Amino acid sequence: MSHEVVKKASTSVQMTNKMSLFQRRAWNYLLSLAYNELLIKDTYIRNLTHLMGLLGVNRTHVLYVKDEIEKMNGIMVRWNVLCKDKDGKWISEEYNAIPLLAGTRINIKDDVIEYAYSPLIRKDLHNPRMYAKINLSLGKLFKSKYTAALYELFVDYLNEKLRHGQTPWIKIEAYRELMGVEQTEYKLFRELNRWVIKKPINEIEKVTSFLIEVKTKKVGRKIDSIKFVITLKSQTSIFDFCFEKEEPPSTLNDEIKQPNLTDNSLEEFIQSVAPYKINRKSAIFAINTHGLEAAIECRDYAIADIERRKSSNNPVRTPSAYLAGCLADGHGKTTDEERAEQARIEAEKKAKRQVDKNKKLLEQIRYEVDKNRKLELQKLVENLTDTQDVALREEFENEVKQNLYENMLPIFNSHGWRGRGVKIVYLHTFLPKKLLPAIEDDMREYAKSIGHDYDALV
Repeated sequence: MSHEVVKKASTSVQMTNKMSLFQRRAWNYLLSLAYNELLIKDTYIRNLTHLMGLLGVNRTHVLYVKDEIEKMNGIMVRWNVLCKDKDGKWISEEYNAIPLLAGTRINIKDDVIEYAYSPLIRKDLHNPRMYAKINLSLGKLFKSKYTAALYELFVDYLNEKLRHGQTPWIKIEAYRELMGVEQTEYKLFRELNRWVIKKPINEIEKVTSFLIEVKTKKVGRKIDSIKFVITLKSQTSIFDFCFEKEEPPSTLNDEIKQPNLTDNSLEEFIQSVAPYKINRKSAIFAINTHGLEAAIECRDYAIADIERRKSSNNPVRTPSAYLAGCLADGHGKTTDEERAEQARIEAEKKAKRQVDKNKKLLEQIRYEVDKNRKLELQKLVENLTDTQDVALREEFENEVKQNLYENMLPIFNSHGWRGRGVKIVYLHTFLPKKLLPAIEDDMREYAKSIGHDYDALV
């Protein structure tokens, strides 16, 4: 599953919103990263820096990320608050209390995070009967946890084919629970309406393709229930979002250098993303957030992925939104750890190339030395006196009898000098050892004559 979208079960969309905005974003990304292994593993180990990159957080805030994720182990939530069934209607109420995470282990030194989900929900998270496809990139554009929760609810009830949808009538008490509003907060409906209904809806309409109509139902003079009617704007997709109507919010990364817009490379980047409907403000924001080099990496990654997936079963449905999400998230950029890993890999490749080069050179040296030694040995053998020849043969026979040459003794005992291979061993092994310098010395001398250090080559 692509990290731009997570298939989120309706039961988890409709959980009590007791978490912070950051925790909701982190939980969604953790689900996306673990999705393919939910049914085959009990715990999931992922790269911590990669997760932080998806969340738009740099390494200086690693302790903050650690603390926020660890807190999710203690956040008990009720799932499926609206009791949604296959037809989107109400079913018999079920009470449950399940933690967001069932355990985490974070090792900052090793740069890994291990986490788990409760077995009560793990199966439903992977293969839900009903689900919403949540655009993870939008998480950074929302300013409150109410906006994030309400956006997911709208996606859950939207019929994308009809470009229209509506929630059931939601009791005000259930809505407060769904949004995570405490009993002491917004006691009057007008306060709840202002801060937990109208404000989140205005924020959602500014950065998404949704148009929302709110309906209310009274019992007597008191508003008892609320319903949302969701419509997609014309010529838009459920995954579309833009930065034109609101400046993208900053991440936790505080130290961002302003780009020098007189630099041609910056203008080239801005022009390169324009065909994908990324406006100038959004392009500059990506450069400010990630730096020009990283922004280019995100752009190249997204465009390459778009092209690669065109012929697959999972094409990018909205290239402009996908590229915008990558630029906002920093998805595809190379982290410091990845650069270090790439440098290590490149160093290993360079070392291997040098080893292969040395090996080839040694083979050439060995070939030339063998050729010269063969000629020299031939001359020495031709100039041997009869006494020297007899002495060498007797010495060879003694070494054979000492079994210094593998498998040669039984052959020599049976057939003497006529035995198979005896003369070959004598000429190519024994005589060079007795009449010539060690081959390493000859190779060292030859390497030096052609400008190389033999000991450095081996």
